[in-house]
Amino acid sequence: MFSRSRLLITVCFSLLVAGCVVTAETPAPLPTAAPTQAAPIDSPSVSPTTESPTVAPSETVPPSPTLQASPTVEPTTTPPPTADPNLNVTDTILYADNFDGKSGWFWTFSDDTADFGAKDGQLNVLAKQSSGSWRYVTRTDTQVGDQQLRVTAHLIDCGADDEYGLMFRGVDQSEVFTSYIFKLNCNGAARVERLQGTDIFLLQDWTASSAIQSGPGAENKLLAWMLKDQFHFYVNDQYLFSLTDSTLAEGYYGFYVRDVTAGQMSLNFTNMVAKEVKAP
Repeated sequence: MFSRSRLLITVCFSLLVAGCVVTAETPAPLPTAAPTQAAPIDSPSVSPTTESPTVAPSETVPPSPTLQASPTVEPTTTPPPTADPNLNVTDTILYADNFDGKSGWFWTFSDDTADFGAKDGQLNVLAKQSSGSWRYVTRTDTQVGDQQLRVTAHLIDCGADDEYGLMFRGVDQSEVFTSYIFKLNCNGAARVERLQGTDIFLLQDWTASSAIQSGPGAENKLLAWMLKDQFHFYVNDQYLFSLTDSTLAEGYYGFYVRDVTAGQMSLNFTNMVAKEVKAP
C-alpha cells in the first residue's frame, strides 16, 4: 500500500514538473513597437548586407540604415534669388584642412570595408568591398554652423552607383551620431541626406546634372552654403538645388564612401575650406 501511494505521488510530481518545463519553453510574444518616424521609402540602394566591426561611433556606422522621409524638407531645383554661393560670405576662415597628416585628427580610419588616411595634401579613400556597406571618418574637434563649405573630390576608380560625399554639422546625441551628407555618385548625380544613427532621412533625392563629372578620373568641387535652416548646393560652381531643414544647427565634419558596384573604389579629397556666412 505504501509503495502504491508513493508511486502515485511520484507520477503526479513528474507530470507537474513536465508542465513547468513546457510553460518555460513557450515565452509570451514580444510586443511590436510603434514606428516613431515617417513611413520608410523603398530604396534598394541603401541596403548593405555585411556585418560591421565594433568601432567608435564617431568613425564608422553599422551597415543597416533605414531610409525614411523627412517632414521638414522643402527642396527646389529652381535657383532662388538668394542662391548666390558667395552671399553673405566673409573672409573669415572657420576651418581649413591641408590633409597632410599633421593636424589633430589625421582623418585616419581602417577596417575590412574601407581605409581613410591623410597624407601629402590629400585625404585618400579606398572602399575594399562591393557589399554596399558604407563608412565615414569624422573630425570631432570642430563646431561650425553657418558657413560656405567646399572640398574637391578626385575619382580614381569607381562604378556608376558608387557614392562619396561630405558630411557637416555632425553631432553626438545620446551616443547617436547625426549629420548632414552631401554626396555624389560616379554616374553624375547628387543627393542630400540626414544621417541619424542607422536611419537615413532623405532630404533631396538623386538629381542628375551636367555640372557633375562622372566616372574614373573625374574631378568635382562640392560646395554647400548654409545659413540657419537654409541650404544651397553646388558642384563645380554650378547651382544644383536648395532645401530647408532645421534639425542640426552646428557641428563637426566628416567624409563618406559607399561602394556598391565592384569593390576597390578609390578617390581622394583636397582643398577643404569653410568660410563664415554671416546673417545680414
